[in-house]
Amino acid sequence: MNTNFHSYPSCKVMRNIFKQQPKYSEITQGSVITGCVANRYADCPVWGFIITARCDLAQKNKTPIVHYLPIVNFEDFLQKEIIDDLREGWMNELKSNLASRMKEKNLSSSFLDMPLSAEDFEKIIRTNFKKQKEADKFMSDYQRWVGSGNLLIKDIISEKSGEGRLKHEMDRLVNNENSGFYLIEDWKCSNNNSNKYKVILLREIKEMSIDCARCLPDGILEEEKDASYLQSNNLAVTEDRSNFYYVDTEVQSPFVEHILQRFSNNFVRIGVEDLPKAQVSKQLVEQSKLILQ
Repeated sequence: MNTNFHSYPSCKVMRNIFKQQPKYSEITQGSVITGCVANRYADCPVWGFIITARCDLAQKNKTPIVHYLPIVNFEDFLQKEIIDDLREGWMNELKSNLASRMKEKNLSSSFLDMPLSAEDFEKIIRTNFKKQKEADKFMSDYQRWVGSGNLLIKDIISEKSGEGRLKHEMDRLVNNENSGFYLIEDWKCSNNNSNKYKVILLREIKEMSIDCARCLPDGILEEEKDASYLQSNNLAVTEDRSNFYYVDTEVQSPFVEHILQRFSNNFVRIGVEDLPKAQVSKQLVEQSKLILQ
């Protein structure tokens, strides 16, 4: 599905995330490499954010494997990760509204999920919605819900509820409330004047051999390697064998550590039984009153 992303609002980015140097002589934690892969992004450019510990990379025989997290352009992230959720949320809101109005007429909302013909469903509605205008409005909204799967996303977000859902998703992304993703500026934009962003996929871990990783500072030409070697190291291959794999930039502290913290939160969280919060809070209030008398 195509969406027009050619006109962006201007935005001045103040953060200094990346080390800017003409050539990166080593690969380290925080290095960003080119020509990577991600599960849902076969047709998109992908970079990789190296997460392997610096000490493991520095010592030759410490680890045979290097891990990275895929990085994708915001435009591609929006298409692959957000649009379906926006559409589903909007459809569910329409359905919920229809169900609520049916309940007001003592009519079961299960009719919405039954394989009824359009004529039979309309007959049920008009039998229970006595006022013609009310029935007409319901059927109009029902047809919107039935056809919402084919509605263009631009039409969905042009409505207030759709735009609200889009804003909610973007707020979650910007405020680091979406545990699966991390928003960063585009390091290709000069002078910190950026209106483009990239997204790190925090739940998708890729790996390559340490030997392959150590070649990246000098660069690897796709035409000089077998496709099987590149694919086994989670590097993208092309039909014309034109890729050049190298260290494109490097994320510096404390941003490296912040990204890793967000990444680890997906895997090291431990669930325990909660205290009965209201009850305990009430008990503590009463205890506090006794102590402070």
